[in-house]
Amino acid sequence: GGVGKTTIAKYLYNKLSSRFQAHCFMENVKEVCNRYGVERLQGEFLCRMFRERDSVSCSSMIKERFRRKRVLIVLDDVDRSEQVDGLFKETGWFGPGSRIIVTTRDRHLLVSHGIELIYKVKCLPEKEALHLFCNYAFRNETIAPEFRVLAVQAVNYASGLPLAL
Repeated sequence: GGVGKTTIAKYLYNKLSSRFQAHCFMENVKEVCNRYGVERLQGEFLCRMFRERDSVSCSSMIKERFRRKRVLIVLDDVDRSEQVDGLFKETGWFGPGSRIIVTTRDRHLLVSHGIELIYKVKCLPEKEALHLFCNYAFRNETIAPEFRVLAVQAVNYASGLPLAL
């Protein structure tokens, strides 16, 4: 973790959500499911999509409302197939042009669901990592000579992971 999957997903969601008739960003899917079960995730999802508090009335509307709507759904930090299956058993539930973005550390999970368009977030190259580190550590893009060696060591130790920087 720490490479920026969630940050990129949030950016895309904020940038694109206004183009869809319905949209939902489900954060920490793994944590919610581990703590409360997939049923809780389903209830939260349906209530967010339909702005309803009663998950029973939400579930009775799902197929009818989704089928005609262009939706954007982001599932953040998925670690098991059941988490995706619990929300979307059939792609026919969604209107044309709908998009689902899934962040996960497990590429196989995506492949097993037939997802072909996979974007692997890479660690930052050393030059970009040093730039990011300096902006946060020194509030400046340039490094004072006395801190250069230490800054490079810190960047190398973080291995290009933005969250570690």
